[in-house]
Amino acid sequence: MDEQNKIFQTDSSTIYAIDAHTIGKAIPPNSEKLINLEIEKLQFVNEICDFFPKFIEQYITPEGQRLIVMERIYPIIPKSYSKSELINMIEDLYHKIRFLHKMDLYTMELFRF
Repeated sequence: MDEQNKIFQTDSSTIYAIDAHTIGKAIPPNSEKLINLEIEKLQFVNEICDFFPKFIEQYITPEGQRLIVMERIYPIIPKSYSKSELINMIEDLYHKIRFLHKMDLYTMELFRF
């Protein structure tokens, strides 16, 4: 993938913008197990909750890098919503997180920024 499309990078993965609607998460090539586990988790969560990006496909770039392609989600702009709409969104988010925790699914993605 092209460096100019890089959105975010950690020690274990890099997120690339593919287009306006999708992103690709690249995981090091020697992490086959990790990639498969991540895809399984995404597919499972997509079945029970709309909280995470939708898994679209697994893709191999011409350079041989494997990408987990998923829905691109943009941050909300709080000024675009009324106070009651924001409260409803936060309550909905809270209930979805609690539900995922009851299913023993946890994420640090919310705390990254």
